[in-house]
Amino acid sequence: HGGGGEGDDDEEEEGAEADRPQLVRSLEEAREILAGVSMVVSMHGDAAVDHALEFALSAGVPFALVPCCVYRELSPWREGVTTYDQMLCHLEERAWRAGVLVERTTLGFEGKNQALFSPPPPPPGSI
Repeated sequence: HGGGGEGDDDEEEEGAEADRPQLVRSLEEAREILAGVSMVVSMHGDAAVDHALEFALSAGVPFALVPCCVYRELSPWREGVTTYDQMLCHLEERAWRAGVLVERTTLGFEGKNQALFSPPPPPPGSI
């Protein structure tokens, strides 16, 4: 590490600490953390993608979802959903029913590369 001033090592350790997973020890602590969420991102969340969407909708925060596997047996609430495209439609419809605009885009990689997201609101005064 190149010739920094005093305290540089402490700053690096503090930054590294912030990147480590946090152990949540109580329901109250979990609620406090979740209350501060400003966006929900689910990358290949499998059966959890529905829960990520539901949390975003209930918290009123934007979301970006990149669903992967359908896992029909792990997701019985997705009645009649057996294909990837049906799952994408199911998630879009769930957001629309909650009154949230959702868009779909194709990401630049092979495989399950469809992203569903809530677009940001327009800047103030632009409407």
